[in-house]
Amino acid sequence: SVEALAFAPDGRLFSAGHHASIVEWDLVASRPRVTVDSFGGAVWCMAVSHSGSHLAVGCEDGSVRVFDISDGGLSYQRTLEMQPGRVLSLAWHRSDRVLVAGTAKGHLRKYNVTSGRLVQRINVDSAARQESALVWSVVVLADGTVVLGEQRSEEHTS
Repeated sequence: SVEALAFAPDGRLFSAGHHASIVEWDLVASRPRVTVDSFGGAVWCMAVSHSGSHLAVGCEDGSVRVFDISDGGLSYQRTLEMQPGRVLSLAWHRSDRVLVAGTAKGHLRKYNVTSGRLVQRINVDSAARQESALVWSVVVLADGTVVLGEQRSEEHTS
């Protein structure tokens, strides 16, 4: 299944999903151009940096992995500091030096992409409620404000 799609500013299309692969598509031939392993299991989300030089993917194992997509390539660059909980959403700050991740454990994580280190973790859950928030969407505004969309797990029952 396809869980995530991302367009780079140069018009390149990337997809990923439960198959743990990242695929760049040849849009003229309508077929995969390049396929690489995510190195973190299923991919739940992806985001291209504003400069178009990097692709970040959020993985099942709780990792955020960064791939270099500059010069038409698609190569693994680094794994940001690992944390528990599936990564469901990602957003780059306009500077491309900060990446924000939303998780299935009800956290927002702010990373310094240059160092790969976690610089801030915010718990989205309310202390008065017992269920976890699933942070399905995150956006970083131009002024650095982080906006999120979440779903409570009690609303997400089978």
